[in-house]
Amino acid sequence: MIMKTPQEIEARYVIPLIRKELVLALAKNNLNQKEIAGILGLTNAAVSQYLKKKRANTKINLNRETKDMIKESAKKIAEKKSCSVKEIHCICKAMRKDKTLCRLHKSIEKVPCSCKICGCGE
Repeated sequence: MIMKTPQEIEARYVIPLIRKELVLALAKNNLNQKEIAGILGLTNAAVSQYLKKKRANTKINLNRETKDMIKESAKKIAEKKSCSVKEIHCICKAMRKDKTLCRLHKSIEKVPCSCKICGCGE
């Protein structure tokens, strides 16, 4: 069996989850669907699916720090103080650092105990 790389886990689960949370937070910042799509580089259909919670429905439990970081990122994006690519990158980096990525990877696949690919050494 070939194990997925941490990057594949991020691309398939983490980034869509971050996008969903950003869409929801940007909507709370009074941006409309078309504005959100433009800011995040998504289609209107994708934004609609995120808003209806039909997309990125994973069982990832985000910790309070990550949720707060996403809200702060949405505020920066809405105020045009930062771009979505930079903010998504920073959130992914934080999720690697706090071992969320490792926990998710282990919940999806049988990862050996000695795995140190993500750098957490759990």
